[in-house]
Amino acid sequence: MIVQGALMMSLRLTPPLSLLFLLMVSGVLSQPGWDVFYTPSYICVLRGSTVTMGCSYTYPDGYIVQKVFWTRELVTDKEAPDLSSDPKYRGRVQYLGDKLSNCRLRLSDVTEQDRGKYYFRFITTTPGGKYQGKDEVDLSVAKLQVEMFPVSVVEGDEVTLTCKTTCSLTDTPVFTWHKNGRLLFPVTSSNPLRLPSVSQNNAGYYRCGVQGQSYRSPAVTLDVQYPPKRVSVSISSSGEIVEGSVVTLTCSSDANPPVETYTWYKMDESSPVGSGQSYSFTLSSNSSGWFYCMAQNKYGSQSAAAVPLTLNGGRSVVLYVVLGVTVGCGCLLAIIGVLLMRRKRRGGSINDTKVSSSSQNNNPSPPEDPYIALDLQTKSSNDVYHTLATVHLSPPEDPCIALDLQTKSSNDVYDTLATVHLSPPDDMYTALDSQSISPEYDTLTPASKQQ
Repeated sequence: MIVQGALMMSLRLTPPLSLLFLLMVSGVLSQPGWDVFYTPSYICVLRGSTVTMGCSYTYPDGYIVQKVFWTRELVTDKEAPDLSSDPKYRGRVQYLGDKLSNCRLRLSDVTEQDRGKYYFRFITTTPGGKYQGKDEVDLSVAKLQVEMFPVSVVEGDEVTLTCKTTCSLTDTPVFTWHKNGRLLFPVTSSNPLRLPSVSQNNAGYYRCGVQGQSYRSPAVTLDVQYPPKRVSVSISSSGEIVEGSVVTLTCSSDANPPVETYTWYKMDESSPVGSGQSYSFTLSSNSSGWFYCMAQNKYGSQSAAAVPLTLNGGRSVVLYVVLGVTVGCGCLLAIIGVLLMRRKRRGGSINDTKVSSSSQNNNPSPPEDPYIALDLQTKSSNDVYHTLATVHLSPPEDPCIALDLQTKSSNDVYDTLATVHLSPPDDMYTALDSQSISPEYDTLTPASKQQ
């Protein structure tokens, strides 16, 4: 009985195993004042970003901190490994604290492998005076992804793009949007991104990111679907297109999804003449005419403009479109030429009139020029002159200097210059023609006056 009672007393005095584990982890027994605080204890950041883990620690008075470090392991039977010595973290971790109370840590270029728990540990100079807190910093590494609604987009729909993260980022993010590798807006854009009434111009690859971070989400393709557009017909043949030639008509269009059916029609006929993107036939008087195609997909259809393919004189094909363009261009060039000639003629006539008027009214004639004056010999009794005359002033002598031929020496050298006077020309004037007398003289005749 004594032995059994002693054994039960010993079991009551033995601490629980869980308590012993915590004391061993802490490195000290139940001494007050030892603790580590993390703020915040949970962090979510983007891949490639830089994170700072807030931390502070306390210890009893009289202890001196000798070593501080961070670790990824919570161990009891050996010393925890220093994070800064791990090759995966070397160069990416920086201790921002001290050996007093601050224990902040900076981790840069965060990767997916960095997610998990982080612990701070410090060792004092006193034997057994070391501590690793029971709490930790839990780090999550977020991924970005873009969700699009609706998934299937038709031209004219409103599309919403939402940038989502796999965890709630600790810092409030400012999202950016990128289309085909380029920043979609020069300023900060919103999340979600709404695109009202989308068109072909909105189609492309979209990614989202966070301002100041290089990491981008995987691309989401915005595929805008629409009915056929810009439908046209082209004509081809292996040689000269004449009666009996095999002619191929090809229908082209722009559509998303691609055109499902092509149907060929001939003007003035209600039933189709063919199907498929290309339509071939032998040209004859019965098969010639105007042709067009219709392209159709699940969102709609569109018809091309009809093209003429007819026979002229039973032999050659007349493509009226080409002929019309040629004739039209020729007529246009002819009209432009006529207008330019008329303008040139009018310009010359106006210039002649201006020169004549200017020479008569504005510019005074030099002394040797003729002028028009009243003919004094036609004065009537009532002092009315009936005749105009062109009067030439006697030109002044116009001397020139020439060699004096009489002073020629034996070696063909002239020793004297002589002054030579030119003879004045006949003096012309214009008078009224007396033979065409009328209430007013209306005819002028040239008359010469001898010197």
